[in-house]
Amino acid sequence: MSHFASMRNVALRCLLAILLACPVVSRADSLAGIIKAYEALASQLDGNHGQGWPDVTPGAVGKRAAGYQALRSRLSQLPAVAHREVEEETRALLAWKLDVLIEGVRFDEERIPFDNGDGFFNTANYAAAQTVLRDEADARAWIDRLERLPAYYDAQIENMRRGLRSGFTQPRTIAAGVLEILRTAASQPAESSPLLSPFEHFPATVSAEQAGALRASALAVIHDRIKPSQEKMVRFFEDEY
Repeated sequence: MSHFASMRNVALRCLLAILLACPVVSRADSLAGIIKAYEALASQLDGNHGQGWPDVTPGAVGKRAAGYQALRSRLSQLPAVAHREVEEETRALLAWKLDVLIEGVRFDEERIPFDNGDGFFNTANYAAAQTVLRDEADARAWIDRLERLPAYYDAQIENMRRGLRSGFTQPRTIAAGVLEILRTAASQPAESSPLLSPFEHFPATVSAEQAGALRASALAVIHDRIKPSQEKMVRFFEDEY
């Protein structure tokens, strides 16, 4: 997850904490509903959870933008509530957050999915660090996510190509630093990949034989699909970016 995404999650948690501290009245319930809908939209960009990875294709971005616009409209229609300063501050903060997101879509910020040393290429590593396998189903779900990772990388490459065409890119020094990170990841043996870290601990309900077979399945995905995808990203940065 990038630095900007982390800041967005912090803002979201602050919003929810403030709202939960408010006495529950009809107006707060309406605000709570808007925040709940916002949380659902924000979760689409949370790489730590879910069945796949954030959908950053233009179509998905457009749908989220429509969702942000709808929430902003709903929020603007909420009448002010006298003597409820905390609720009004929460509402103002959410309005600001939605405005930032709407402007980000207009600016097409997906064209630059990385900053100085962090970005989309770390999304899966962060997810792996937070993934706990409680049973065989969890392990298979993580393997399924790994299967989908190359498509996520491909979408990011297409977004960066759009940035190249429009002249919207990171400075060469930042791109060079990211290239070194990508080279290191691509050259790392599949057996040493951080994407295997969830398989380091299994509950007693999973036999050693099952655990070994599941880890072998994940390793095969990393070797056969993710490593070539990482090498593809290196070539993209070397030859195009």
